[in-house]
Amino acid sequence: MNNEEKILAMLEKMDERQNRMDERQGRTEAILEKMDGRLDKLEQGQSEMRGDIQGLKTGQAKLEQGQSSMQGDITSMQGDVTDIKQRVLSIEVTLENQIAPNIRLLAEGHSGIVDKLKDFDILIAKVDDVQDTVDVLKQVAREKN
Repeated sequence: MNNEEKILAMLEKMDERQNRMDERQGRTEAILEKMDGRLDKLEQGQSEMRGDIQGLKTGQAKLEQGQSSMQGDITSMQGDVTDIKQRVLSIEVTLENQIAPNIRLLAEGHSGIVDKLKDFDILIAKVDDVQDTVDVLKQVAREKN
């Protein structure tokens, strides 16, 4: 085999190698395109996740704001309850020290009036008897005249 043949054989081998490398490069490019598509999907998913996370942060901030508002309302209500307790205590003291004794005095006065009314009822009965007697006497006097 002479030099030309050797060179041609080497060129053929190099051509074969080049063809295999081209095939490998084609497969590698196809794999890279698939990976590029997958990376695009991952980036899109990551972008959506960032949006979701931002939405969650916004929602959490709103919840915290609502919680803070509710804590203020609860504090206000606790103050109102304290005020109501003080007012109820004041009312109880007033009932015990002023109204209850006045009711006792009123009841005592009422019982005196009731006793007098009993006497008054007796007097009315006596007046009615006297009136009846006077009426009888008037009639007797008219009959004699």
